[in-house]
Amino acid sequence: MQQDSLTYAVRLGVVLKYTGQLSLVAAVLTLLPLVFSLFSGDYDAGIRYVLVGALLSLGGLAASRLSPPRRVQHNEALVIAAGMFVIISLLMTVPMMGAGLSFIDAWFESTSAVTTTGLSTTRTVEDKPASFLLGRAWMQWYGGLGVVDIGSAKVTIMTAKRLIDLGHEVIIIESDRAVIEELSDTIDCGFLHGDGSSPEVLREAAPKASDILFCLTGQDQINIIAALVGRSLGFKRVVASIADAEFEPVCQELGLEDTIVPARTISRYLTDMAAGLDIVELHTVIKEEGRLFSFTASDEDAGDIDKLDLPSGSRVVWFYRQGKFHLADEAVSLKTHDEVIIGTHSRNLERLRERWQPKNSAEA
Repeated sequence: MQQDSLTYAVRLGVVLKYTGQLSLVAAVLTLLPLVFSLFSGDYDAGIRYVLVGALLSLGGLAASRLSPPRRVQHNEALVIAAGMFVIISLLMTVPMMGAGLSFIDAWFESTSAVTTTGLSTTRTVEDKPASFLLGRAWMQWYGGLGVVDIGSAKVTIMTAKRLIDLGHEVIIIESDRAVIEELSDTIDCGFLHGDGSSPEVLREAAPKASDILFCLTGQDQINIIAALVGRSLGFKRVVASIADAEFEPVCQELGLEDTIVPARTISRYLTDMAAGLDIVELHTVIKEEGRLFSFTASDEDAGDIDKLDLPSGSRVVWFYRQGKFHLADEAVSLKTHDEVIIGTHSRNLERLRERWQPKNSAEA
């Protein structure tokens, strides 16, 4: 289906209202560095955070009292998201300057933190107060998670609602205008009308400003194509849902690592429940600095596990071969297309990503 062009201009009332609501959320988020600054004895930083929180609260309360139409157009959602990045980065220069930075350097630090780029003008952090380090790290954490969903199936709607409840910005791409009109009364998010696998439509979802593209239509082929197009346009992460597990090796060949097979996941869960097994959530067993990393073995990776030359504090824990689970030991040899799971320290993640993720993307 061909995409419709924009019909309405951005409405100021809508932008102000939802910018105000997000400002209130940002004000609450300043409480952590504020409390930390006071407990660490950095009262100057504490006062600066009080000022920032007060400005966000006053502005947010005033703007959020507006009563524009509930539905937010996708162009308005993009303006709100961009505006919040500017507002937060400017206001957070106030506590950043408390560490002895000039306005330009402080603005650069806050912008880098809230957009999670990780760049810095400081040569060393040893001379910076703990409140500065925590404040910058905290901004990187809450910098914002932009999510785009394709399709209006029940799983898409439920996922979108949960993400919105958690404070994330969501855009749903749907080809049926009537469905959009119906959903806009129940879901407070942006909508794009068009084909979710179309590069033209996906470009309007601002790929480089979004973190995840979920491809959740009821058609496996569309999800795979949309994931490939989304990855090529710059989405940081693409997740494709496939009903037919036979497509999974194809997705692995294409470098689509984040592929889910809902029916298989549910069947495993129900089977474990029927067997009386304790279903443990992943986040309850992976704590502190422990992390899991997965990759699909290429021809270069095939061979003995001990020849992978993993970073210190890393080891292959298990792997899947043709969908079957296998525990790993030193005597095991990997084969091409094996899905390998590594247990590692968080400090090794960047090195592991540099080694395998570019390779997978290049093979696609």
